[in-house]
Amino acid sequence: MSTRFNTSDRQQVIDLLNRHFDANFVRFPTLNYRKLLWDEKNDAFVVIFGGVGGWHGIDEEFMDTLTLLSQSKSTGYIVLAEKAAVLDVFVGPLNVFVKEKDSLIRNQDGDYQFHHERHGDIVILKENSNLELELIGNVAVE
Repeated sequence: MSTRFNTSDRQQVIDLLNRHFDANFVRFPTLNYRKLLWDEKNDAFVVIFGGVGGWHGIDEEFMDTLTLLSQSKSTGYIVLAEKAAVLDVFVGPLNVFVKEKDSLIRNQDGDYQFHHERHGDIVILKENSNLELELIGNVAVE
């Protein structure tokens, strides 16, 4: 088992999201972010943050992109994949994450950072307790 969140892990999360939402999430046709996926049928998009620890980062340009997308008519979700013995996958509304982005930590380059805490089947962001992400399932770690 790899200790880092890798391409195989990301694909397993995408497969779980496709089953959960009855979707076909693919990379955005016009944007080059591997974390950002779109489903044409449901007019929905997801941004996936995966990792082993409770810390995540997002650069300022990507946050600006998410802000614009969250203002569209499409439905957006933030996804946290927490890797341990299994990959636990949590989902919540992206618009709450973006709306409260000023509560996130900013580094000297202007990039955003946040931490999450797990409480059973719920994850909250330490910097934004208004955002709750719910466990939708888990997958085996390869």
